[in-house]
Amino acid sequence: GIFLKALNAIHFKKPYDFWFEFVPQLTFMLVLFGYMDFMIFYKWTIDYTQPDSKQPPNIIKLMIDMPVKFGKVEDETLYGTGNEQEHIQMILISIAMLCIPLMLFPKPLLLRRDYLREKANGGEGFSELRQYDRDEDEPIETDAFVGVNPSIEEDESESDEYSMGNLMIHQFIETIEYVLGAVSNTASYLRLWALSLAHSQLAEVFFEKSLEGAIEQDTLLLQIIAISICFVGWGLVTFGVLLGMDSMECFLHSLRLHWVEFQTKFYHGDGVPFQPYGFTNLSTEYQIRTEQKFENAKADPAGY
Repeated sequence: GIFLKALNAIHFKKPYDFWFEFVPQLTFMLVLFGYMDFMIFYKWTIDYTQPDSKQPPNIIKLMIDMPVKFGKVEDETLYGTGNEQEHIQMILISIAMLCIPLMLFPKPLLLRRDYLREKANGGEGFSELRQYDRDEDEPIETDAFVGVNPSIEEDESESDEYSMGNLMIHQFIETIEYVLGAVSNTASYLRLWALSLAHSQLAEVFFEKSLEGAIEQDTLLLQIIAISICFVGWGLVTFGVLLGMDSMECFLHSLRLHWVEFQTKFYHGDGVPFQPYGFTNLSTEYQIRTEQKFENAKADPAGY
């Protein structure tokens, strides 16, 4: 999602979004959760079963102590000595804290500077700036033929005021939402891991309560009869619960993660509203265009 934000910034030629949103957001994720991934993989490489091995550190506690205790390690270290790990964690948390003001202040200030420059040169100001002065509750009317938004164009031609406060509030909300969401959204993806554990446990329970008892019968004849009966129940339960209900549950959870956690990183519903294709819409637009041409022909016969 963050990389899609970068592609949007490149496509729409918005360098401020790239340098002061994408870069600090990606850095924020890497120095925190990229570091967490590194600790997970590094911990897998250490054999803690040896008699002289130290106690394995709690990665969750290390992650909590990074912002709370500024990287201080109170229990067992994961790598190097305590001082080395503490110094690295202090640097990482400092970089993460520095990313927050980079996401918050440079973009509004630079947009304000560009706006004042264009106003000083006799222009109307950038549309990217003046969109923050537009009333959010104002209805949007879209021309489905040409894909433009006349109401926004009218607002841009009439609105000459640019509110620094509106832009700062907008950027503040986005920054806080990203910083808090970086933790909550990442934790939300753990539900897929929890569902996989529940799936495996259900499969084990269904097998133990059905086929395992049938397989452990004393004689071959009893085994054949018991397996034949229990297999039907085991198959129905497996298909209904694991393949049906559990698969739908996983699908709905992943769909929700895509809609909320993933798309909020790059999607903004402030553009041209979606107009579904249909003959009713086309006929209405065609009628409007025909009436406009007729009125123009009456006003200026020589031009038509």
